[in-house]
Amino acid sequence: MANLVGLFMKLCSSFPLVDWEAEAYPAYGDYAVLPVLVAFFPALRFLLDRFVFEVLARRVLFGKGHNKLAKTDERRKKLNKFKESSWKFVYHLSAELLALSSTYNEPWFTNTRCFWVGPGDLLWPDQNIK
Repeated sequence: MANLVGLFMKLCSSFPLVDWEAEAYPAYGDYAVLPVLVAFFPALRFLLDRFVFEVLARRVLFGKGHNKLAKTDERRKKLNKFKESSWKFVYHLSAELLALSSTYNEPWFTNTRCFWVGPGDLLWPDQNIK
């Protein structure tokens, strides 16, 4: 898991236009990434659903002879449930890894007394965001 976090941090540090350690108030330009995410997540879900989760569900649920079985309504329901659960697992795992990688170097990650104290002499609720 440490390798995944390190790989993600290396990937994030390769973007020279973004200073990940800078603190500032939110700006309208921060919303420019939203159209990319709106297109990325449904496309990723479609690709994983079609090419990974479908094959994995057939192999796990029905064994090696999964191509010879008749297609029934019950079988389709099991496949859909497996694919939906797999997508939720991947989505929530990636969200958790992103949250851990972005908060790991913060002082309040291990010391919760620092949570309400901002950078410098800023106190909650007038803190800047990263």
